[in-house]
Amino acid sequence: MTAQKPHPALEYIPDFPHQQPLSKAVRRWCRETWWFVVHTITPTETTLPEPTRVVTQPADLTPPTDLKERLAAAKAIVDSAEARLNTVRSKATSLLGFVALVIPLVSWWLLSGRARLTTAPVVMEVGGYVLMVLCAVFLSLSLLALIRSQGIVSYPCQTPDLIVDFEKGQLKAHDWAADLRGQASAWGAVQRWSDVVTDFYRAGQRFLVLSLVMAVLAGGASYLYPQPTKPISLVQKPSGEVALVVDASGGIIDPDSRWMAALWNLISFVAGGGVMTLISWLYFRKYWRPIAAGPERKNLIRLTPIAAEKVRQMLTGTGWKYVRAKAEAMSSGQPTRKLYLEESVNPEQDYIGESQGVEIVVARACADLVLNSVVDWTDNDNGGGFYFAEDSSLPLATP
Repeated sequence: MTAQKPHPALEYIPDFPHQQPLSKAVRRWCRETWWFVVHTITPTETTLPEPTRVVTQPADLTPPTDLKERLAAAKAIVDSAEARLNTVRSKATSLLGFVALVIPLVSWWLLSGRARLTTAPVVMEVGGYVLMVLCAVFLSLSLLALIRSQGIVSYPCQTPDLIVDFEKGQLKAHDWAADLRGQASAWGAVQRWSDVVTDFYRAGQRFLVLSLVMAVLAGGASYLYPQPTKPISLVQKPSGEVALVVDASGGIIDPDSRWMAALWNLISFVAGGGVMTLISWLYFRKYWRPIAAGPERKNLIRLTPIAAEKVRQMLTGTGWKYVRAKAEAMSSGQPTRKLYLEESVNPEQDYIGESQGVEIVVARACADLVLNSVVDWTDNDNGGGFYFAEDSSLPLATP
């Protein structure tokens, strides 16, 4: 993966999305899951109430000069909200079809392991059945949430009675204010239904994942304990044919050896999972490089072409990478500002910017003192020096 390029419009959200501790993420996930359960099983209305705040009639009904543009913009906003609602509902419908296909497969997977659980110890048998029940519960909740996402009856929308009087059979005088108020009401209703459908869709996703995890755990528990083998004997029928007869009275493996076999199965599963995890980690570490977190980029200083050329000459062959601008407030109120060559940057204490191809580092503490500064170069009797263009009497020392 390549490092993300900074974008000025996104500087107000630095380092987003933020990484959070695992414990905090688990607590938040549990709270969301419980809220999804309550939201799914609690009966709710299928029609929205009237909004608590409405758009009032304007005092001046004189149409504005840009009325056509305003109506078109309002209609575009409502259309975008309806597009969002239709997208979420289509996703929920697709997931509902997937759940319908998963149900028979999961049921067969769980039922096929019941024969093994009957011969397993009580602890393993009870654990397997508990996982099966949880899998069925979560799968039912997923199905219920996705069905409820399709249960919305309707929402207010634009109707022809805004412009047609059906009782008289003639067109109404255009009421542009009522048209805009209707657009605002429809937009609010569609947005609220979009939020409701999105919550049901997310709940269906969460419950489907939990049911599949429970099914895998229940199947693994049932197949972990080995099935007892039956003694087989050869019997000659009266017709002279030889047939295999399985003794259904019991197995030939004693409980101790079966426990040992279950232990070896568990060890092999853990070892195989560990090997696969290690191989996957080494593979993704080789080909998937994490995005390196660097200092926040902010262009505070601008270099003139001649100043940038002088800085590049100083950096050539020295091993230094950046130029640092420092400033200190004096008692007179005028800051003293200097330039230094810099080798490294502290992501937590520095900003880094760019001007004329030169990387400029500024400490956060003195960023306000150098904001929007222009650095230039002047030749003098001492060989020349850098200075701020707005105050040429303050030359900047450079090592």
